[in-house]
Amino acid sequence: MTDTPIANGSMVTHKPARECPISQPHLRGSCGIVRARERVQESADADAHRSHGGCEPT
Repeated sequence: MTDTPIANGSMVTHKPARECPISQPHLRGSCGIVRARERVQESADADAHRSHGGCEPT
């Protein structure tokens, strides 16, 4: 997947997939692949935060 900057955000282009069948350049916000990656990252960040007792490392 590639990101292409535009004036008010960015566009992505990728091969069609189950999560996002769009093959033409489209906004990141409308891309199911981007949304799925963001959900996974948010979950991983929350898990890491919980495993460290909610404290930031010094």
